[in-house]
Amino acid sequence: MPQLDTSTWFITIVSSMITLFILFQLKISAQSFPSSPSSKSLTT
Repeated sequence: MPQLDTSTWFITIVSSMITLFILFQLKISAQSFPSSPSSKSLTT
């Protein structure tokens, strides 16, 4: 098993998952802040 391919795939998958996670967090926060102000008290 070539380790270079495995590490490359691992880095690609991890980076893509992090990007998706950040995008989802931005979308959720942008939608939840105006609708539910109670989330502010949780973050502070």
